[in-house]
Amino acid sequence: MLKIPQFPFLSNITSSYCLSFSLMAIMTTEEVQSVHMFFVIVSVMPMVFTGYFLVKTAIMFFSFDPDCTHAHLDWDLALGLFLFTLFLVGTLSLAWRVTALQSTCMALLLVTIALILAVSGNIIKGGTESNDSKTIEEYYRLETYPSWAQKFLLKDNDWHVFQKCIFERKICENFDKEDLFQGGCCKPPVYCGFQLKNQTWLIPETGLYSDDANCLMWSNEKGKLCYNCDTCKASYINDLSLKWYLRGVVIMSAVAVWIISFCCSHGIEMDNNRRLNRTIESA
Repeated sequence: MLKIPQFPFLSNITSSYCLSFSLMAIMTTEEVQSVHMFFVIVSVMPMVFTGYFLVKTAIMFFSFDPDCTHAHLDWDLALGLFLFTLFLVGTLSLAWRVTALQSTCMALLLVTIALILAVSGNIIKGGTESNDSKTIEEYYRLETYPSWAQKFLLKDNDWHVFQKCIFERKICENFDKEDLFQGGCCKPPVYCGFQLKNQTWLIPETGLYSDDANCLMWSNEKGKLCYNCDTCKASYINDLSLKWYLRGVVIMSAVAVWIISFCCSHGIEMDNNRRLNRTIESA
């Protein structure tokens, strides 16, 4: 028989902090119920946030991605639905005091966060390593990213959809010099030595600084630019993994609020019951 995980140590640790904000006298049943309902209301906040994320993602999924930076909206939709379900079940179990179900939801959320942060963090770390930072900017070296990430994120169909999107949405026409994503797809790499004149990148009289494949792939045609460059692919991988890493951090914050609500509610109630029992026994 599968044993459902419990986290009594969380309740014991957190309740000690929660009790510092309450009177040490025994609370009445009504007061305990009020405290419990307060934390139930607080635990709804992550569910509301997740619901907003889910609705926003669904709108983009069934309409269009305005800036092409939300690749794989189907992943976001699945994640949003999964998190919303867990937060909903967890909040209801908190309201109904189903401790085992709350612990199960907490365990699933913590595992989800760990996976998101571990995978996305590993990809981002790969993109920040550069053995030749003087000639090739960080984040734009495709070879520094894990091979499994390249194969998984740069599948032919997904990559072609992305290229088509940035062309149709005219992403490169509103160029931002500080945008990492545009820097890899909308202009030639700095190390190539192209010179910008009248909004056109020209080969200097002395020739290109490098015969790198990215330099040779560059084209001033609006439909080509550096869309096929490895620098564009690298910035695409980095942008996607960074967004998922930030999602993991935000979800972790939401789960922290939820865990505190769970621990405080049960911790205060359990402590109050213990003191009440001691009072009855000593009477």
